[in-house]
Amino acid sequence: MNSTIPAGLFELKARFVTLRTNHKFMREPIPDELRRTAAEMTRRYPPSLVRRILNLDPPGLKKTSTKKPARPRKQPAVGFFKPQPEVALPEIVLAKPRSYSAWSGLMRDVNPENLSRP
Repeated sequence: MNSTIPAGLFELKARFVTLRTNHKFMREPIPDELRRTAAEMTRRYPPSLVRRILNLDPPGLKKTSTKKPARPRKQPAVGFFKPQPEVALPEIVLAKPRSYSAWSGLMRDVNPENLSRP
């Protein structure tokens, strides 16, 4: 069989197949060495060929697999709580309750026997 696919890609494909059969999780990251080798192959050969043979996304290979260390967060300046001095509040006077004489006139006309029926 006359193949136009380079031998280096076939070897790398075999390494990816063993990686995919041996890793525990589907979304497990690709090891750095394998990622670098695949990225180099995308520079040598057309990305469409690498995508088809290795079943990889060539632009995704450029992303680093190691996460950047988290930036140190700024610690808030330690300050001491100063209570405010006691402030005299104005005295609140409640208004007298309204007379309910309007309601009482309405309630005289209601028959209590009618209220218990559903």
